[in-house]
Amino acid sequence: MAARDPVTLSPSAVESVLRCPLRAVLERRGGRSTTSQQQIEGVVMHALVDGLARGVGRADLEAEMERFLAQPTGLPPWLIARTRRALHAMLAAAQAWIADLPADRRPVATEASLSAWLPRPAGEPAPGSAGAAADSVLPVVPIRPVRVRGRADRIDRAPDGSLIIVDFKTGATVPSRAAVEQNAQLAVYQLALYLGAGRTVSDDDPAEGRPGGAEMVYLRSGTPTVRQQPALDDDAAQFWTQQLRHAAEFLAAASSVAVENRSCERCPVRGSCPVQPSGRQVTR
Repeated sequence: MAARDPVTLSPSAVESVLRCPLRAVLERRGGRSTTSQQQIEGVVMHALVDGLARGVGRADLEAEMERFLAQPTGLPPWLIARTRRALHAMLAAAQAWIADLPADRRPVATEASLSAWLPRPAGEPAPGSAGAAADSVLPVVPIRPVRVRGRADRIDRAPDGSLIIVDFKTGATVPSRAAVEQNAQLAVYQLALYLGAGRTVSDDDPAEGRPGGAEMVYLRSGTPTVRQQPALDDDAAQFWTQQLRHAAEFLAAASSVAVENRSCERCPVRGSCPVQPSGRQVTR
């Protein structure tokens, strides 16, 4: 990649890059595991909650779920049966979550595409502009263009007009409230709204496309567990803008750094990672 080629990042990719640049790059290049139970659950569950938001009845949703599970997946029958039980429990949890929402909070979009370019830093001239090198004998190297683009599970309108990002989760482990408050994926979704992406999902006043917070809704237990992130303010937006720029440079770099972290044991590319015993041959 050339020195200043644009980079596009999804909110989930930012979280992955900041955790371990090497894993993010290898997965981006196709280094993912084959179809798993978790992947099937994620695909089906997101389709189910999208259907609930659109008013599709539970019987119809369950019928669609059965049609999906009947397709070839490579999973043994006992694992498909366990997946079916988990999906029924998560569907019930999603229904309970929707039923408990305040009456003055309404959905405005599901599976919503959000896209925004990071702003050019203050004082940086546009590439090729007349004043680009007026104050310096050195050539001006523009900041790499970075775009954030992702698909939010659901976006709700809060009573004050702001937009709330909702991310449904099928995992069994629920993070702490403090961890979710600093979660990169939610923060980057909010940053996209902060930068104007909310205009694409709302017909109301563009000023009401501002971020109003974000939520992770964990469904696996059959009872919804909600973890919230506060609304993005100016300071937080500046911080996450810089984090995105760092992540973009990691992805665009000629080499990638492996960072040991608590996800290493479940990493699908550990066989190519020099930090892991199974992957050390790649450096020999």
